[in-house]
Order: sequence, then structure tokens, then C-alpha cells
Amino acid sequence: MSLKTIVLVIFLLGFSRITGIASDANQSPPQASINATYSLQTDWPSTAVRDRLGLCASVAINSKAEVYVFHRANRTWTSPLPAEPIAEPTILVIDALNGKLLRSLGANYFVMPHSITIDRQDNVWATDVALHQVIKLSPAGEPLLILGESRQPGSGPTRFNMPTDVAQLSDGSIVVSDGYRNARVVHFDPQGRYLKEWGRSGKGDGEFRLPHALATNHEDHIYVCDRTNARVQIFDATGALLRIWNLAKTGAPYGIALLPNHRAAIISQDPTLPDQPHLTIVDHHGNPVAQFASTGSGPGEMRGGHDIASTEDGTLFTAEISGRRIQKFKPISK
Repeated sequence: MSLKTIVLVIFLLGFSRITGIASDANQSPPQASINATYSLQTDWPSTAVRDRLGLCASVAINSKAEVYVFHRANRTWTSPLPAEPIAEPTILVIDALNGKLLRSLGANYFVMPHSITIDRQDNVWATDVALHQVIKLSPAGEPLLILGESRQPGSGPTRFNMPTDVAQLSDGSIVVSDGYRNARVVHFDPQGRYLKEWGRSGKGDGEFRLPHALATNHEDHIYVCDRTNARVQIFDATGALLRIWNLAKTGAPYGIALLPNHRAAIISQDPTLPDQPHLTIVDHHGNPVAQFASTGSGPGEMRGGHDIASTEDGTLFTAEISGRRIQKFKPISK
């Protein structure tokens, strides 16, 4: 039986926009060609997983090729934030290859899921902006460590105010972006003891307006998506600023995933740029080298893209809030 390949609107620097539909009877699994860099695996995840997904806030992948999706079920962001935990499991663990559900975690625990991170030991770090906490879970979902005081917003060494993300450094310590109310990055040792923090509200170098997502590389460089300032700021492990990527033309960065060859994938939203693609691949200077995923609900399009994760071979997994889905983009070998 013939399988369709849907060619989506694309944008590559130095190339023209292309649209169309093609068919390839020998292609398996079915994929939608995005551009010369990535293709969408349209049959991933499974239908059973899609039926269980709510508003998808975050995505991460562990060393066993298991994809963790942190979703909000049907819960929407309100002011004030809801108080009751979400009854459904908020963490779905999915096989990265076949898209089947492996297990589910987090029922009756999280109130407003925001980000999920997998560390080098395959432990799970989750942030909840309603609880004002960072929660570390074992791979089986058992709580190992909780940072922040439940439902007690604040600052200083022991409290957060709507923390947004976590990333691990090579020595096992972590950094937390904090976040919607506190414009700072906080550094903790592997046992969760406060070490230091940096940043304040503002537009200047080293200042933040909503540090929304984090990533770290093998040199312990810390990439901070400074969302409202439409840039990524890069620091060393001491908090010293190394460089800044200005992303005003590509949209506010919501999430970042580091790729091979010193590149990065950034997922963005910006209502002032309605025609701007939501996924941008940048080089190590922050210059766009590819863009795709226009606004919409079709395959390879995006609505409310909120987070992105990658594997060692550069495969991308994206999470959408209003789109209520995750998508998988595979790199095309050259």
C-alpha cells in the first residue's frame, strides 16, 4: 500500500519556499518531508498515546530511548493558578522508536506542569509553577528530592517563584531557571544545597525577562532562553556571561535542544511574527541555518510550541500546549 509523504512549507536560508504533495510507495514509516535537514515521522506517537495527551508542556529523553512527556491533561493556565492536583498521570513514557506507551507516572501530584529534564543517571527533574517547586524523581517515579516550599512563592536559597526549568552540569550539580517572577538562575549542588545565583530583571547583558528554558553542554556552558527579551544568553558554570544570541527576528525562544556539530534547535512563539516558523536550527554563533514548522494544526505545523528535546543523532521531539501533541522530526542523512 502506498504511503504518502506530505511536503510542508519550508524555509532555508538561501533557498525559496516550497509546497506540494508527494507519494513514495517504498517509504516506511510514513514521513512528511520538511526540508533538506529534517523529516516528520507522521505515525509517531501511537494513536493510543495521542488519545491520552493533554496540553503538552515539556518533553525529554533518557539514555534508553524513552521519551518523557509532561502534560497538563485538560488543565489550562488561569489566574490565580488552580489548587488541586491533576488526577490523571501527567508523565507519559513513550518508546522513541515505535511510539508506544511504556508507562505513566505523576497522577494526583502535579498542579501546573511546566518542564521535565532527564539527568545523566536517568533521574527525572520536574518543575511545577503552581507548587513553586523542583521535584526530582527516580526513573520509576519515586520522589528523591524536592526543592522549594510547596505553594510558598519567594526568593533566596529555599524558595522559588514559578520555576521554569532544570539542567544538570557535569559534576552532578543543577541549575534552575526561576522564572516567571524571579529573573534569575540558581545553582545547587548534587544534594540540593544552594550554591549561588545570578541575574535580575532587565534587558541588559546578564539580565532576564522570563528565563524560560535551559540546556548545558559538555563544557558546562549554560544556555538560558531569555524569552521576553527574545534571546539566548550563554554562561559558564560560574555564571560569567560568554555570549548572547539575538533571536528577535525568529521569535521568543521557549525551549532549546543542543545538537551535534555545535548547533542548537530552538522552539519559539511570537504573535507579532505570525508567518515566522516555530523551529529554528542555529549555528554556534546563533545564526539561523534552517527554519520550519509554520503555524497550524497539520503534520509538521505547530500551535503553542513550548519545549524541545533531541537525541545524540539530532532527532527532535517537540511539545505543544494548544496543539496538545508531541511530534518527532528525524534528521535526513546527507
